[in-house]
Amino acid sequence: MNQETRKRIIREKERLYLTGVSPSTWWRLEKAGKAPKCFKLGPSAKGWLISDIEDWISSKAEGEV
Repeated sequence: MNQETRKRIIREKERLYLTGVSPSTWWRLEKAGKAPKCFKLGPSAKGWLISDIEDWISSKAEGEV
């Protein structure tokens, strides 16, 4: 994946599609420091860097906890 693509911001719907983790479970994982934290895009909008999500998925596939 090129550098530009890795900087892309994704929203909740795509995060859910990529990870398969429900919003409430993801929230708990974020709070526990076990998943990438979102950042604010506006008053009620949040997002993640796709690179952070893909790295998290890779770590799970490799068996890291």
